[in-house]
Amino acid sequence: MKKLLILALAIGLFASCTPEYAAKDKDGAPIIIKDFDGIMKDAIVLGLDSITVVKYKRDEFYRPLSQMGENETTFHFDTLTNGKIVSWSNRYRVIHLTNVVRR
Repeated sequence: MKKLLILALAIGLFASCTPEYAAKDKDGAPIIIKDFDGIMKDAIVLGLDSITVVKYKRDEFYRPLSQMGENETTFHFDTLTNGKIVSWSNRYRVIHLTNVVRR
């Protein structure tokens, strides 16, 4: 039990070290961006004017992408080998870096 508690604390500490940014999308809605790979940091250092972020169906935050896209929501579906149909969506947003603040 003691090892499990230490493992949970270590994972929590690691997750809290991920840089987070707050921004507004084109409609002015606030969004949270978690930068796992350092893409936002690189974009700010390079002085880019905007970056594309994606939010997957089950995430509560956006992730930055290294390629540019457009403001869109894509819907996908697939049939598994047992015949069950699964569906999901991805929400892409272009964020101007002048609207980004580190949390």
